[in-house]
Amino acid sequence: MSPKFKHRNLTNCITYSLLILFLTTTGYASEQKKLQDQQLPGLQVIVEKVKKAVRTKNFNILKPYASNKELLYWAACGPGDVESEKLSFGSMVQRLSKVSKGADIHMYDVPAVHLWDFEKSVFYTVNINTEGWTGEYPFLSFGFKFRTADNHWEFTGVCDATTPELTKKEGKYVPTYFKEPQLPRSGPRIFKDRSALRDRVEEIVQFKAFEALKPYATKKVLAFGQCNREMMDKDSVVGKDTPVQDVIIFLKNNLSTTREIKSSGMHHKTYYETTGWSGEYPFVAFWFSKKDKLWELAGVSYCKTRHFDLFPPLSPLK
Repeated sequence: MSPKFKHRNLTNCITYSLLILFLTTTGYASEQKKLQDQQLPGLQVIVEKVKKAVRTKNFNILKPYASNKELLYWAACGPGDVESEKLSFGSMVQRLSKVSKGADIHMYDVPAVHLWDFEKSVFYTVNINTEGWTGEYPFLSFGFKFRTADNHWEFTGVCDATTPELTKKEGKYVPTYFKEPQLPRSGPRIFKDRSALRDRVEEIVQFKAFEALKPYATKKVLAFGQCNREMMDKDSVVGKDTPVQDVIIFLKNNLSTTREIKSSGMHHKTYYETTGWSGEYPFVAFWFSKKDKLWELAGVSYCKTRHFDLFPPLSPLK
């Protein structure tokens, strides 16, 4: 049965449409298949219009679907109450044109379709996912609404993200890639959003594309060394300035043939710690530094234990 939700406040519609990207429970994929099989009138036309707009980078193609009364939203993709900017269609085109410049953009084959039932008003929301944009957020989803009462399609806005949509795997939500990305991605090498930098590094590690670290080492060197208490106290990497290529060779030489390289589960503001490396140093951390309100890759450290375990244990409570 199609999921239906009732709510008295129609102003929450935008928030709910953004939530679509993250409603990926076990039964969600089959539910999507059912909805797509219904072949909403004009759905394929909408998909082809977005595909053409992205391919030609002529986003005015979408103008016939924009409301003359309502502004479009631009927001972060995510669940819950998400703050969004309100843009005119012209401003939307300008922003899309900016982040598409020089980009090789791909569109996911299957749109995300969801049914909503607000009292007696029934409509669908459709999100068309794309990737490859040049800003800090390479993943964009185009949102549309389809009213069943009059078979009317409306372009509602765009949400962006640092990673593709999440699916549940072994009890955790992980990014689901349409295909292996071409790394390094086009776009910035230093970031306003720290999470955007972390996700680019995490992506490189996931696909073992270590050569892609080069452009993120903006000074051609990285601080590199074994973990120690000093760096934990300073909350910054401490090590010898080392050519980035030497660091890459270290990473390649310490890949395990039997274990997956993944996050250690330790989430910290200034480093991304991974585990599963071979040899006597199974933990490797990628450190970030902030200068003039911008984040960049600063260094790499290797450790026999979790970096956090370098701190002495807390005294027992009395």
